[in-house]
Amino acid sequence: MTVPSVLLNSLIANYQSEKSEALAMISLYLNNPQPVAEHSDILGELKKWTCKLSQADENLQVIEKYFTDNQEA
Repeated sequence: MTVPSVLLNSLIANYQSEKSEALAMISLYLNNPQPVAEHSDILGELKKWTCKLSQADENLQVIEKYFTDNQEA
């Protein structure tokens, strides 16, 4: 593996991890009432994790579009 491909793979893994974390947290808030009861700003937390999910997903799409073998632009 070349250094650029290692870096690209690391970047992809980072955003996949962020996406998985956000999905887990959103699911936790929506499906598990116990931890939710300890938070006073549930909607704020859901907004925060939704933004993180959106950003990670968008970043993965940008990498796919511009930096993989499936480049269109």
